[in-house]
Amino acid sequence: MAPRPTVLAVLVLIFSIVTICAAQADVQHGWGKPPTLGALSKLDTSSKTYAWVTRDKSYEYYRMKLSTFSISAKLFDIPTGVEVGVFASVCTFTAAPVTSPTIPAVCQATFEFGPDGNDSLAIVGSADVDILALTIKGLVWVDTDFAIVGGTGCFTGAFGRHASKGIDLFKYETVVTAYVPRVREF
Repeated sequence: MAPRPTVLAVLVLIFSIVTICAAQADVQHGWGKPPTLGALSKLDTSSKTYAWVTRDKSYEYYRMKLSTFSISAKLFDIPTGVEVGVFASVCTFTAAPVTSPTIPAVCQATFEFGPDGNDSLAIVGSADVDILALTIKGLVWVDTDFAIVGGTGCFTGAFGRHASKGIDLFKYETVVTAYVPRVREF
């Protein structure tokens, strides 16, 4: 059996190596630097595809400001006004206490971009709708928590955030921030 100081030195060495490797793995697989606030992806109007805002060794970052018109299910790029795709969504409204001014909903949506709809983002989340404010403005979302949970085409493996607010009757302004892995293992 080895003397105790030798065993202790070997254990300290192993712990040091594991700690250094874990720190390096964290640095190599971190999120990197997301796009600066307000920076938007540029739209190629001929192909109706977006360019990334910024990228690092791990991710490409997209941020799109979109307008949705729920009756036609069309997506429009706000800076250019160009139609960029279509969307489909469904919300399931759940029971709320009689005294509550809001109704909770669980929602799922798909945004399809490009001429063939091959570049898509899958969005899920929950929202509360103010039932006392159902007016000409349509549904009034008081608390929304939507996440991008996947994608196809150039958005394969995407994750991120979706923020939306009502603008007019059946019209919503949406900001989508997507993080897309540069190395795809599928």
